Amino acid sequence: MKKRSNSGLNIRQIMSVFALVLGILPLALAGLKVVSYNVLITTVEVSGFDAAFGNDNLDPNFGVMLAYLLPLAGGILALLSNVMGKGNRLFNILSLAAFVVSAIMLFMIPQFMAWNIGDSLTFEPKMLNGVIFAAIPTILGGLTQVFLLATND
Repeated sequence: MKKRSNSGLNIRQIMSVFALVLGILPLALAGLKVVSYNVLITTVEVSGFDAAFGNDNLDPNFGVMLAYLLPLAGGILALLSNVMGKGNRLFNILSLAAFVVSAIMLFMIPQFMAWNIGDSLTFEPKMLNGVIFAAIPTILGGLTQVFLLATND
């Protein structure tokens, strides 16, 4: 019988790189519109970058920034867990926490934007498709971390 060489990629390495890609995607999708609100007779739509980093009419919002940057941190932590070895669970747990907290914060972007506009303007912010498109890879990144934690021996 022929011995197999261990020079190829294993499933843990592939899943770690996949988690990094899933961590980059929400930041790449931040250009999509995430919130809309009515001002007098017009409807204003705000992209993820404008909501996070501000524009002429909006101040930067730290909560929205975290919602988009935490998946990237989770992906980097997933890659670090692979580099540190098979028995190390700390980076996997931190990566899972980053993905879960980010997914929750992404769905809270309309509430973050309500604080950002100010008290002189009353409106009901509405969540747009950009939040959902950014949350899907974040949730999948969290599921990859659950898989890596379950297979960590």
